[in-house]
Amino acid sequence: MGFLNEMPKYRTQILASLLLFWSFFLFACRVIIIGSTLLDLQIQLEEGFATTSRLVTSHAVGYVIGTFSVSFLDKYSNHYFAMGVGMIASGAAIFLTPLIFNFYILMVILFISGVANANYDLNCHIAMTLLWDSDKVGNAIQIMQMFYGIGALSCPAFVRYFLLPVSEEMMENPEKFENVYSPSDVQLKCPYFIYGGASILTSIGFFYYYFNCPNISTDQIEEDTNSKIENQSPEKGLEKLPPLKPPSKHPTWKINLAIFWASAIHHAFLAVNSIVSNYVQAFGIKSSLKIEKKTGALISSSYWTSFSLTRVIFVALTTILSENLVVNICLVIAGLGTVIMYGFLTTNPLCLWASSILIGAGFSPLFPVAFVMISKFFPLTGSQTSIIFGAGVLGDSLHAAMAGTLIEYEPMVYGWYLAIVSTVFIFLSASLPYVCDKLFGEPMKVIPEVEMKARRSRVGSFMVPPVSGQRSRAQSLF
Repeated sequence: MGFLNEMPKYRTQILASLLLFWSFFLFACRVIIIGSTLLDLQIQLEEGFATTSRLVTSHAVGYVIGTFSVSFLDKYSNHYFAMGVGMIASGAAIFLTPLIFNFYILMVILFISGVANANYDLNCHIAMTLLWDSDKVGNAIQIMQMFYGIGALSCPAFVRYFLLPVSEEMMENPEKFENVYSPSDVQLKCPYFIYGGASILTSIGFFYYYFNCPNISTDQIEEDTNSKIENQSPEKGLEKLPPLKPPSKHPTWKINLAIFWASAIHHAFLAVNSIVSNYVQAFGIKSSLKIEKKTGALISSSYWTSFSLTRVIFVALTTILSENLVVNICLVIAGLGTVIMYGFLTTNPLCLWASSILIGAGFSPLFPVAFVMISKFFPLTGSQTSIIFGAGVLGDSLHAAMAGTLIEYEPMVYGWYLAIVSTVFIFLSASLPYVCDKLFGEPMKVIPEVEMKARRSRVGSFMVPPVSGQRSRAQSLF
């Protein structure tokens, strides 16, 4: 209730967050729509299914390269400028996809889209950590991730109305598509134009924020903060604040170990996410359960539903309970889902249902919590964030390929493999607080006005509440 009473004070930050939430929803749609329409893209390009599926690989390779390029581009661009360019580039790629009939041209375009999406994704998380105070940024990132889940759920449901009818024989042999339909029969323009056009229009909001704030690197912020603290002058608004010690300079090896730990968490997090969401349907069909395809699709949807709804429940619970207690509850739920995987996944379809729902609910909020936790001990730079997210992308790609192979070889081994990766993720997430406590001790402390000045330099003065007695630019604009 305290935050609700202070909402007018955070009005402009809420507006900026809503822009990030909406753009993250579109980000999910841009990623999901490619895989959801592969069969129709096969007809449009007049290529085999194996060849057409390389479009997903092309986008994934672009995403990996884009992830590691952020560490370089962060020195020369503002986060909101990078997100605006990313939205335009990826939106234009999606907009043009149904108009291109050459496979190699489309593969290059989707590669560029992957690079742009990676730059958008990382800068979006960094911008959110700079936008809110440390006690509120966790819930903000949880809500943002929830919008990704909503996009992942809604996009296939919307796109299916524009897909060509598919028979059981075609599903068994996708190569027969080219003998039934022609490129002129494909009707993908509407969903691709909507998601691509909406992304391009949304970029206007990011450029609006960009032109209202100067560019400054994370290193400059840290230097300015340390200098300000060391030379505490009796400026207006600071004389009544208790003197604070400057943030301790942690050894590089400690920061690197924390980055490695967070990278491993993100790696395992996206690995489990990819293994369950992409292959749980195939596992149900090919295993001894022999469930129907529609049931398998519902199980996959149940995972994304629990994955998204848990974010809302997590945010609500943290307003009345401590975050540590809620995180421990999530770890227990995830542990139950993992136990079911070890020995009961092929015994009954209900176990597959229960495991998917519990894993989605338990795992969903844990990586954002880890990401915010390490940012409380030292300011994350673009290069450090790119390492964390790059490790996640590798987990998403490598483990998904391994899971697909295991399902073809022995479905039961797929269940054990998923259980092992899940166990590793639970261990890493549960031990992170103890690791941070041993490495860094107390979270870093910054004088409120200094923190405000640094954040103004990065995200614009109109996005930070004014000091008492002053009038912000936001109050003039809104």
